[in-house]
This record gives sequence, structure tokens and C-alpha cells, in this order.
Amino acid sequence: MLRIVRCGLIQAQCEWSPEKFSLAGIKKKMIAKHEHLIADAAKQKVQILGLQELFYGPYFCAEQQTPLVRTHRKGSERSYGHGHAKAR
Repeated sequence: MLRIVRCGLIQAQCEWSPEKFSLAGIKKKMIAKHEHLIADAAKQKVQILGLQELFYGPYFCAEQQTPLVRTHRKGSERSYGHGHAKAR
């Protein structure tokens, strides 16, 4: 028997630059932004939702922005755990 599974994708722009905001502040703002987008998807009955690999900070080229690389690696487990708790 066939059933419909509703899927969604989120790709959002980071509106805060590292020159004006702390990396921790950017991460906090981006997580809040994505929580809002995830809640909107849930209202639309999305069952499977994909996010960008590095969704909680500005996009960067690893060779040019070394401090940003460290930020993404340092707390990734905590970010995934936070999302996992929200998904339930």
C-alpha cells in the first residue's frame, strides 16, 4: 500500500557577519532562525526535513577562515543533540 511522505529542505542565509557579531552569537541566532523554520515545516506536516551541513554559522572557505572551521567542529555534537531533542 502506498502512502505519502512529506519531505522538506531548508537552506537559509546567515545575515550576521563575523566582523560585526561574535561567532557564539551568530551560532545562537542561526539556531533560533532554524528552529523557527523547522516549526513552520512541522505545521505543514513535513515528516523528513533536511538542513544544510553547516547551518548554524556563516558559509566559509576553510583555507581562508580558519577560526570559523574551529567553531563548527568544536560544538557540533551539542548542536545535533539540541536538534534531536527538538525533533521529538
